Amino acid sequence: MTRIRKLQDDSPSLACQLLDEFLFTRLFSAKTEDWIEKAFITRIWISTSHAGNLDVLESLNRVVNTVSNDLTAPLSASAAHGAQSLLWKQVESHFVRGEYELADSWCRIASHKVFSNSGELNNAKIARQVSYHQFGDLAAAQAKASRRTQTAQSPQPFTIKELDWFSRNSYNIALRSCTDWDPRQSLRILQACIKFIDLYPKDMDANTLADLSLRRMFCDFLCASLLTVLARSEDNIEAQVNDDTFVPRYIPAPYANHLRNHVEAFRKRLQDELDRFELDDARGDLLKKYGALVAFDLEAAVNLRKWDDLGQIVEGAKVCNDAKVFGVLADIILLSKAPPATSYATDKLARWIRCLFQISLANDLKVAEELLNQVLTLARDSKIVRPVSPSPFFKGTSPYPTEELEWLATTAFNRAVDFYSSSDDTTCKRWAELALSVAQFSDDGGALHKLLQGNYLKMSWED
Repeated sequence: MTRIRKLQDDSPSLACQLLDEFLFTRLFSAKTEDWIEKAFITRIWISTSHAGNLDVLESLNRVVNTVSNDLTAPLSASAAHGAQSLLWKQVESHFVRGEYELADSWCRIASHKVFSNSGELNNAKIARQVSYHQFGDLAAAQAKASRRTQTAQSPQPFTIKELDWFSRNSYNIALRSCTDWDPRQSLRILQACIKFIDLYPKDMDANTLADLSLRRMFCDFLCASLLTVLARSEDNIEAQVNDDTFVPRYIPAPYANHLRNHVEAFRKRLQDELDRFELDDARGDLLKKYGALVAFDLEAAVNLRKWDDLGQIVEGAKVCNDAKVFGVLADIILLSKAPPATSYATDKLARWIRCLFQISLANDLKVAEELLNQVLTLARDSKIVRPVSPSPFFKGTSPYPTEELEWLATTAFNRAVDFYSSSDDTTCKRWAELALSVAQFSDDGGALHKLLQGNYLKMSWED
């Protein structure tokens, strides 16, 4: 390392080549993290000492990406802070000289996720600088707008042209950077875009308002998605292990509340946009996005213990008409571990399952079978009389509604008959046995089970 430092005075490019080879062929193979960090910071130091051209930037950018891919975790806090300090000096140096493109390029390297442990203040400083480069005179425009007097001659802080520029560029920047930036920074840009959209006058022509509504929906979708990413990236493993009131997915309350607000904003505009679009592709894209948001919303509601909201969320998902969406919703509901003292209205839960089952029959029989198995578990648990039932949905004195069990058993058996008619004996037997299992929990003295069993025994099978 000492020789490489000396070599950089005579031939920085050769020093970088030797250091890269040493870093990737020797140090990563040996998995010596301390030495990897030292070599990486030395590489950055050499690059920042000879930062006069784009070749140095491109070379360093490749090294940063490679190191990030090869490391199992971001750099340590001290290493990340040291590296960002070197990079930040280049940002300031180029910016003062008016070399904005170079300043922006160095700033983008400094905002790489490999330096995420440098601290919130450092990351925020870098993110603000990136935003400044992208928006140009945004800060000046905002300062000027804030000083304007709200008079009758000047009711709006921005002209329509300015709002167009800010809202379009903020959305495009967030869209391009959401895979590279820290989600928090992309989220802030999107929230700024939403604020710009909300500043538009309400008396604009219908087409413009419709386009703004669609852009707002895309912002809400991205915000909800980023909030979910942030929530799941938090270190909540211990919380999940020690708290049995959460589903396997985990969305902390602060994220969950903001997420649900964005889903609700998307939902309010959805029907108008579906009516506007006649093309299947456009409608399909909106419904696909809404299907993902509904799952996020239900997940958040479960973790917030908003039990009364679950029915409305599931009902609202009908517009998707997608068995996969309902399968995900069913998993979230059935796997949620509500406190035993919290008991769903049994008939309400049964109606949800019936709705899911009907849609699954037409779209995904595998999901329908899984629902029948879940019904068996719930019906069995509800029959067991004891202080606390193992099912989160039932107490021992709250049986599964007989009419729902009869409908499920009859419908499942009729589907078994369909398979029998098409000579699919294996599937026929599986569905018939599921129907019989459901029927045995019906509170009718065994009448339905006896009837279905008699019909089942009349079937003949090929050897």
